[in-house]
Amino acid sequence: MTPEDLAELFEATGEIESALAALAAKRMSEIERRQLMAIVESGDACDDPAIYSEINRQFHEAIKVGARNTTLAATLDELSMRTFAWRTANFREDSRRLASSRSEHRQIADAILNLDVDLTRRLVCSHVASSYLVSSDILARRKTELGGFAFQRLP
Repeated sequence: MTPEDLAELFEATGEIESALAALAAKRMSEIERRQLMAIVESGDACDDPAIYSEINRQFHEAIKVGARNTTLAATLDELSMRTFAWRTANFREDSRRLASSRSEHRQIADAILNLDVDLTRRLVCSHVASSYLVSSDILARRKTELGGFAFQRLP
C-alpha cells in the first residue's frame, strides 16, 4: 500500500464514520448512550493491546448501530475491513496510541451523551486522523525496514 492509498482510505473512513457518529448523537437511546459509556470505562481499565483492540471495535460498533443508517453502516463495514489491520497495529506498535485512543473515546462519548452533533462529528474525524497518523508511521517504518533488509542482501 502506498502512503497516498493509506491516506485516502483513512480519509474516507473518517468521513463516513463521522457522519454515522453525528447521526448516533441524535438517534441513540439513553440506554445505548449509557452502554457506550460502559464500553469507554472498560477501555479505561485496559492496558492489553489485543483486548483493547476488541474494546475499540465494540465502541465503534455501538456508534455505528446507534446511527440507525444501514447504507452508511455497510459502507463503513467495507472500509473497516480494509483498515482493520492498521488500526489493530496502532495499539501493538505504538504504546502511546492506547492512551490517546482512550481519551478520544471518552471525548466522543461525552459529546454523544450531550447530544452535540457537530462536536461529535469533529471528534470522530480527529480520532480517525490520529489513527491514520500512527498507521502512516508504521507504514513508513515497515518500508524502511524492508528497504534496509533488501539493501543488506545485495551483493
